[in-house]
Amino acid sequence: MFLTKSLVALAVSYGVAAAALDKRAHVVVCADPTNEALITQEFQNAMTLATDASQYIAQNGADSLFIAYFKTNDPAVVKAKYDAIVNDIGPANIYCQPFPAGRNVSCVGDNAVTRIPSGNIYLCPSWYNLADHSALCTQSTLASTRSGTLVHEMSHAEAGTHDRSGTCSGSKNLSAADALDNATTFSCFAREVFKNTQC
Repeated sequence: MFLTKSLVALAVSYGVAAAALDKRAHVVVCADPTNEALITQEFQNAMTLATDASQYIAQNGADSLFIAYFKTNDPAVVKAKYDAIVNDIGPANIYCQPFPAGRNVSCVGDNAVTRIPSGNIYLCPSWYNLADHSALCTQSTLASTRSGTLVHEMSHAEAGTHDRSGTCSGSKNLSAADALDNATTFSCFAREVFKNTQC
């Protein structure tokens, strides 16, 4: 079986040239074509979440939703982190199961793992059990989605975030400094923006 690689196409509204995208995008590395297609689609959905969050901040600044997650942080600083996710400076890979030999990645308690400084993202078996992107519109609560998890992991890889709290409610209770450094804060805010504005 040949290992396939597909460049994840990004729908970016910032007018970035296609040639630049070829150099920037994370690459899905997966021998299973079904999982490769799923990961590619969910990565595109994650880029939509990050793009929508960036545009929301540009239009609304520090409104009540922004303050609930990011407190007194400068909206321009938060927007820049979402832009870093969307711009995806890579190069790095997104791996499906099984993990490549010698990677020594543990999935205990995680849906995905990002390695720094490489920015490689390793998807855990539980990632495949998360809701798909459409659940943001069909579920009454804020769904934990595969696309939201990829925003979380991309914030590690591209915006230098860490794990301070793993839930949306916990993220809202962080200090301003910790909120800006928390990957889940970026995922929750982006999912809530999408649910509030696109559903």
